[in-house]
Amino acid sequence: IMILYGSETGTAEALARKAARQLQRFHPQVMALDEYDTKSLAEEKLLLVVTSTFGNGEIPGNGKNFLKWLKQQSKDKLTGLTYSVLGIGSTVYEHFCAAGIAVDKALSKAGANCIVPLHKADEIKGQADTFKTWLGLVSRILGTDVTSADTSLQSNVELKITYLENLEKAEKTEKAEIAVSKDRGIEVPVVANQELLKEVIPGSRSTRF
Repeated sequence: IMILYGSETGTAEALARKAARQLQRFHPQVMALDEYDTKSLAEEKLLLVVTSTFGNGEIPGNGKNFLKWLKQQSKDKLTGLTYSVLGIGSTVYEHFCAAGIAVDKALSKAGANCIVPLHKADEIKGQADTFKTWLGLVSRILGTDVTSADTSLQSNVELKITYLENLEKAEKTEKAEIAVSKDRGIEVPVVANQELLKEVIPGSRSTRF
């Protein structure tokens, strides 16, 4: 799996690396869009792109060359490639997730196969949920579900079972004496007894102070 990101402030990169950690069993590689050697793209089995949108609907600076190259490809250039795109942005701005839309369209035009439709994550509302949904769909297509639990820890979990020697030992453990303080405290007078509820409904609990 190749995971590429277009990031201006670091959010898209952080999500791309989070996706890589959760998909670690597939040994993904992560890098910026412009760091990737486009000559190898047609040979990739699965491409995941996470990109934000910058300025007036533009792709971040570290993704411009990649998108420019991608738009120049013929319609059958990437027929063997499967992909999915996660666009992140804010609905506060007019060109919400424009960069993600542009990458998705360019990949499709070049003949690549989309396995999970473009998802748009809004930083104002539900960005984390959208990321989880998107990655969950991708992982299920791969034959697993990395969003159902923290799979990064699952491989290191060891089940330890301790057997008690006999029932008598178990009973003694359950009936272990609990130390009780003999100090009865200090008696103080009650100076107020007021009902805190404005209205006490018959049968309900009273709250007094």
